[in-house]
Amino acid sequence: RKLLQDKLRDNVRAGLNAAVTDPLTGLFNRRYVEPHLARLAEQALATKRDFAVMMLDIDHFKTVNDTYGHAAGDKILVQLADRIRENLRAIDLVARMGGEEFLVAMPRTSPRQAHLAADRLRRLINTEPFEIGSESIQITISVGVAVSDINTTDDTRTEALCNCADQALYKAKSA
Repeated sequence: RKLLQDKLRDNVRAGLNAAVTDPLTGLFNRRYVEPHLARLAEQALATKRDFAVMMLDIDHFKTVNDTYGHAAGDKILVQLADRIRENLRAIDLVARMGGEEFLVAMPRTSPRQAHLAADRLRRLINTEPFEIGSESIQITISVGVAVSDINTTDDTRTEALCNCADQALYKAKSA
């Protein structure tokens, strides 16, 4: 009975993990982000410390897939996820929102710190080539940043913050 219960518990745990994890990159997915951001907003309000949200997107990713194939595109997504995760703090959340779009949530982060981190990630990714088999290619990303307003108590604040970061991303992409 004990072995059966342990196996059932492991199956449930694996299922829960699969529900909130992107299978390609190993990052959290959109399903995990919403409740996490709500907790960050509560903490920010309680501690009177800002938090930041970054939206990152690979520029012209369709061209990469069309030129090198989807397997190469997947390799780039995995490498990009690793680079983002390795160059942020352990307390920062990195999630794949879908396709080639990623979200970074940074607790206890001022606007200046958020912009410095975004610029550091952008430079790191835009200047280091990505390996796709025997070749390496250059890709670039655009980043949009938004920082919470700790005085806001509205329940839609995290959605508004993500929308603000998304709008900043589109401005960056068009620039």
